Amino acid sequence: MSKASAPGPRALRKAAAALTEAELKALLTYVRTRTNDKLLAIAAGKPKAKPKTKPVPQGLTAEILALMQPILGPAQEKAELLLDACGAPPEVKAKTLGEALRKLRRTKSDDQIRATAQELMARIAKRHGMRETVT
Repeated sequence: MSKASAPGPRALRKAAAALTEAELKALLTYVRTRTNDKLLAIAAGKPKAKPKTKPVPQGLTAEILALMQPILGPAQEKAELLLDACGAPPEVKAKTLGEALRKLRRTKSDDQIRATAQELMARIAKRHGMRETVT
């Protein structure tokens, strides 16, 4: 039975209404005992695809993410802060922290990027921290 010729729910309800209860039970029993694998596969539909999981960051990316976690802002803002702190030209833009790290690795080593991120977080903590500094 193709989809084009398959009866809709209204047609099935109308046909079921025309049958007596005993005839309907007999029909359902007949259908249940004589299953067709192709028909069951069509009725079940396509299996749902599992949602894709994001890869777990590793290495320097994981360190920088953990270090910049106190910044409550979008990833693009964190990436721009890191690029500015590393002295990247204003034309260099990144939407994610991983993208910013890839662009920074062209000119700086991992240790330099890590140190710059730590300095950035220290400056932010000093400027916006809850502690009062006495001078």
